[in-house]
Amino acid sequence: MDNSYDVTVIGAGPAGISAAIWCKRLGLNVIIVEKRKKIGGQLQKIRNDIIDYPGLISSNGDELIDSFEKHLQKLNIPIKLNEKVLTIDKENKVILSENHSWFSKYVITATGSGPRKLNIPGEEQLNEHTKYSSTSKNVDCFRGKTVAIIGGGDHAFEGALNIAGVSKRVFLIHRSNTFKARKKFVEQAISNPKITIMKNSQVTKINHENNAVKSINISNKENQTLEVDIVLIRIGVSPNGKVLPIESHDNKSSLVDVDKNLRTSVPWIFATGDIITPPALSSISTAVSQGMIAAKTISLEV
Repeated sequence: MDNSYDVTVIGAGPAGISAAIWCKRLGLNVIIVEKRKKIGGQLQKIRNDIIDYPGLISSNGDELIDSFEKHLQKLNIPIKLNEKVLTIDKENKVILSENHSWFSKYVITATGSGPRKLNIPGEEQLNEHTKYSSTSKNVDCFRGKTVAIIGGGDHAFEGALNIAGVSKRVFLIHRSNTFKARKKFVEQAISNPKITIMKNSQVTKINHENNAVKSINISNKENQTLEVDIVLIRIGVSPNGKVLPIESHDNKSSLVDVDKNLRTSVPWIFATGDIITPPALSSISTAVSQGMIAAKTISLEV
């Protein structure tokens, strides 16, 4: 078994980073474990200005990540990147990752959220990179293509606007008659001749031919089949709480149940960030504050 720690923080998004910073400040021996090669979590997907985080205006998520990295380095907080936690032994307080195992008095989980699935035939055959591909970083991937974007929020509309200039055509498909996206995004999409918005429409199947997308089946008044080259799924996110050895989940939302101090049903395991926060209330500020609450609660017990 490797080293032992007072606190293991699982996940290096804003909640996990905040938790680790507070643990360090409060004199706790802490380590961060992150399954990706880079810290930041959902910040990696933000391409527009971040103007709602007090005292620090960033032009995009990467810029804010750079600030977080410098903060962690200055405090000399250890972090294991590209290290996925497989299980947590709640009886012995042992954390088991792909390459290591160690004892930890407490765990603060900040595993964030991942893309929500449609759960329809043909979805699993989609190339993972294409399915959730960044429309700002990988614009050339969409050049001359007919693209179906499924969703009605900022992510869907912004994606459509990003690729409209290079794509042959963009279908923006939403199951409802109203959109959660910002008004300016909706107005820009409506006025763009390359973007066709389909309301009250639900994709029921993705058809493939020769390992490539061929068409999609849509349930609406016409029950259409559209020939497309690429399908992008932009229907929101769902919590990544599967690693936790707990049974108390909100079955409807998949959010982890916690008390006022963010403690789960296992007394030494705390949960923060997107795995406990309803999407409507999710923000950088929310996540950062939750990291502080968990760390301070633990410091009073150690």
